[in-house]
Parts: sequence; C-alpha cells; structure tokens
Amino acid sequence: MRILERDRFLNELGESLAAAAAGAGSVALVCGEAGIGKTKVVDTFEVRAAERGTRSLRGSCDALHTPRPLGPLLDIARAAGGRLRALAEHGTDREQLFATLLDELRRPAVPTLVIFEDVHWADEATLDLLKLLGRRVGQTSALIVVTYRDDALPPQHPLRGAFADLPRKAVRRFTLPRLSEAAVEELAREAGRPAAGLYALTSGNPFFVTEVFAGAGGVPVSVRDAIFARAARLDESARAVLDAISLVPGRMERWLLDALVGPASTAVEACLAAGVLEAHGRDVGFRHELARLAWECAVDGERAHVLHGRVLAELVARYGGEEGASAPPGVISAARLVHHASRADDRVALLRLAPVAAREAVRLGAHREAAAHYEMALDCAAGLPPGERAEMLEAYAIQCYLTGAGERAVAALEEALGELAAWLWRAGDKVPGEVIAASAEPYALELRGESRRAAAAWERLGFPFERALALARSEEAVDAHEALCVLHELGARRAAEVVAGELRARGVRSLPRGPRPGTRRNPANLTRRQLRVLALIAEGLTNAEIAERLFIAPKTVEHHVSAILTKLDARSRVEAAVRARELGAHLPDPGFAK
Repeated sequence: MRILERDRFLNELGESLAAAAAGAGSVALVCGEAGIGKTKVVDTFEVRAAERGTRSLRGSCDALHTPRPLGPLLDIARAAGGRLRALAEHGTDREQLFATLLDELRRPAVPTLVIFEDVHWADEATLDLLKLLGRRVGQTSALIVVTYRDDALPPQHPLRGAFADLPRKAVRRFTLPRLSEAAVEELAREAGRPAAGLYALTSGNPFFVTEVFAGAGGVPVSVRDAIFARAARLDESARAVLDAISLVPGRMERWLLDALVGPASTAVEACLAAGVLEAHGRDVGFRHELARLAWECAVDGERAHVLHGRVLAELVARYGGEEGASAPPGVISAARLVHHASRADDRVALLRLAPVAAREAVRLGAHREAAAHYEMALDCAAGLPPGERAEMLEAYAIQCYLTGAGERAVAALEEALGELAAWLWRAGDKVPGEVIAASAEPYALELRGESRRAAAAWERLGFPFERALALARSEEAVDAHEALCVLHELGARRAAEVVAGELRARGVRSLPRGPRPGTRRNPANLTRRQLRVLALIAEGLTNAEIAERLFIAPKTVEHHVSAILTKLDARSRVEAAVRARELGAHLPDPGFAK
C-alpha cells in the first residue's frame, strides 16, 4: 500500500539526518497508536537514507514476558560487527558496551542512522542507554530514531521518565496522525475497493485499512477478524505454521519453524502469498505485532502450552546446553527462554532459567527485569533447600531495593532471615531474640513457640508444607497427627519420617502410617488429592481454577503441582498428565467438587 500523508515527517527526518552528517547528531521520537504506520515510515526513511550513503543500524524490543536486557543494543552490535559485536558476544559489562557504541557513532566520515523499535517494551538498561545517547548524541554523526506506541501508555510508565530526561535541544518529536478521509478514499480507489463507509469503520488507521483491502469480502470489525479473513483460504498445514510463529514475539527463525512443524516451505509460501506473514532474511514473522497477538490469542490453550514447551526445548538444545545459558549473550537471551518456560508452565525450567536471566539482567543494569525474574523463580522454589532459597530471596531483595521497591525488599529479607532461623530452631539451635523480632510473621510466631498461630498464618498464606512443620512443633498430640497427615498428603515422605521420629522421641504414639493403600498401589505414587489435581490439570485448568473447584488456596495447588511434577519427573503440566497415563495412574472424573 502506498504511503500517504507522511511526506512532512520524512522530510523533517531527512533534515535531521543531514545535520547529523555535518556533526550535529540528534534524537527523533516517532510515536503513535498501534497500526498507525511507524514502522512503514521508518522503513521508507531507511531506504532513502541508504540511497544517500548512510549506514543503518537497527534493534528491536520484543513483547516478551520480561524484556531481554539491552535487546536492541545486541541487535545493533551484531549488525555493526567489529569491536562492538565482539564485546557483546563476550558478555562485557554495559559501561564498556555503551562507550564502544558511542565511539562507533562519533566516526565523522560515517553518518549513521540508528533505529530503536518498539521501546514501549524496553528494559531498564535500554532506557538508560537511550538517556546516555540523548545527552551525547550532539557530539556524534548519528540520527537516533526511536519508535514507540503512545496509546494506553500509563503516566507512571518508565518510558515517560526516560524521555523527560532527554535534553530538549537534541530531540525532535513526531506524532503520526491517522489518515484523513480523503487519503483513505484515494487508497480505496487504487485498490479497486468501494470507499463508502470505509473511513468510518477504520477511523483512518492504516493497518485496519490494509486489512480491509486484503479481506475476502465484507469489513472486519476487529484485528482478529481481519487476520482470519486473510487466512480463510489457507489449509491446515499453513494454519499450523501460523500457530507456531504466533507464539514467538517478533520473528521466528526458519530452522526453529522447521523443527516445530517439519519442512514447511509450501505452507510458508502460502502464508506469505496471503499477506499474513513477511520474510526477513532467514526469519519470518507476522506483518504486524497486532496480527501476531490476535492469532496467538486464538491458539488453543493446550496446544499453546505444548508448542511453547517445544520451542523452549529446541532453543535450549541448539543454544543453551543443559543449563540453558551457555550461548554467547548476543546469540540467545535467557529472558527469551524464560518467556517460553513461563508460557509452557514448565516450573522446573523456570526455577533453573529465571535466576540465569536475573543474573544476566543484573550484569547489564536492568534491575527491574532482574527482580521480575527472581520473583518468577521464587514462585517455583518451594522445594529448594532453605539455604538456596534464602540466597535467592536476598538477591531478589537487593534488586527490589535498587528499583525503589523498599517494602518488597524488606519483606524478602525478613522471609529469608525467618526461613534460616526457623530451620536452625527446628534442628535444635537457639535463635537470638533480635533475629526472631526481625523475621517475617509466620516464622516469628513459630520461633516464639506459638505453633498453632504460626500454622494458622501459614494456612492463610497458602503454604501447607510450612503449616505442617509448624504444627509438628506443637505440644498437642492432635496437632502432631494433623502435621503428619498433611506431609503424607503432600508426598513429603522424608520430612514425614523426620517429624515422626521427633514425635516418637517426645513420647507421641499412634502416629499416621503414611500413604494409603490406594496411593501405594498407584504406580505414580500420587495421593488421592494429587490425582484429583492432576485430573484437573489434564482438563487444562489453571491453578486458580483448580483452587476454586477444590475449595483450597491457590498456593496449596502450587505445592500439589510441584509435588506432582517431582513424582512424575515431568517438566510441565502437559507432560505430567501424559506421564501419569503412561504409568497407569487412574485419574478420577474431574467433575467432582471435593
């Protein structure tokens, strides 16, 4: 589709590039709503700049669960080559990377167009880089073009603060408007389509106008309708290609696509011909992120879980080795692996990969993203040894503190201190009063000998394992019996044996014997409650939905799911259900209430 009503913006960008070539670099902020044509304007300008001998470097931010630290800079480093690429691939600290990029842009004989795309998805370190470039760009021969969506950008979004720090004299702002009614009618005539009512239906948004022209008939009322109209004539193999590609933000490598759906040249060509996908060198992706998101939302939940798990496995096998972190930083980011592990609900992989991603983010100064990764890891860390979990809590607290989240930092440190103190106390050591006073509430109650109140606090928080350990310290025999029953129900056999030994030493008799006969006959060794949870997992229910169905806390469901995955040696919920069937575990009817 021909580009209309953008000449003024292209001309002004051209003026800024000419000034940069003369040694007066600047920043151009190009914003507008989704689908307004920011990428089209930048693409057109990039082609014109290349015709004038300008070098172009381009990097993008992706819509990952947690942004990859310095993602655009790593893209730019690969394109620039030389020392910048070498430093990026060897995991150099960000200060040296920033300085090397500035040196690259200060070369007077090489005017450079630097493009940062979709920075509304940028990480903290990338925003720091943009602020640094904004303060130094006047000393370079570069025009730095930054694109972002300004629709629904909340006032507290970090992007607003970053732009506020840029010196005004170095910045030009371009807000792209919607097309006029006359422009929409002109495009309709060129496409041989009726113009009546088109402007009212599309509001002049170029992406919607394009999708109407590409539709098989009628006018779509949403992005999803528009994309489905384009794909209406595609066969099942082509739709499988779209399913796979929609789960990867940005673009998908062809080797990865082939690994997921088999050699799919014909199907990919059909998608390209239909205008749903675009080829970018050896990668392929949807024409617009709106289109990808619309298709992704339509992928069946169970199928999406499986595909995300397969994407993760292929990426780790190709780049990451056993730990998912051996590839050079410029090749694959741990944040990308975490994104797919999260969407696959692979808690084992998340516990392994999220701390790697957090450490990567810390190294590059993306503290907000580091805290988010540690938080994901901690959600999966109930089964970690106390020392390891406490270390992770401490690391999380530091990142919270560095991002201004002081209350969360204090809470994490109190939890870490309380967990270590509680285990020392359970092992028979004395705990100083000042440590008890500084511990989080449930731990402090237990350390003061208030076992029942501690157990009640753990129950409110949804931590059944900790509740059982607190009850086991009670002087009341009925509490001790309940503690052992809970531990057996959770499948915590070793903890149950230790607690039982301690109770016998205290003279408690008639202790519960452990798993019921039905559990022992179960090849998967799952308790009755765990079988019920697994049945609901197989039905595709989330933890919150399972909690509502079984009248238990979501945190309790998380513990059951963790125990199920461990017992079945499964990496994900889907794999757990399949594994249980293979072992011959009988899953009850998921329609029960209790």
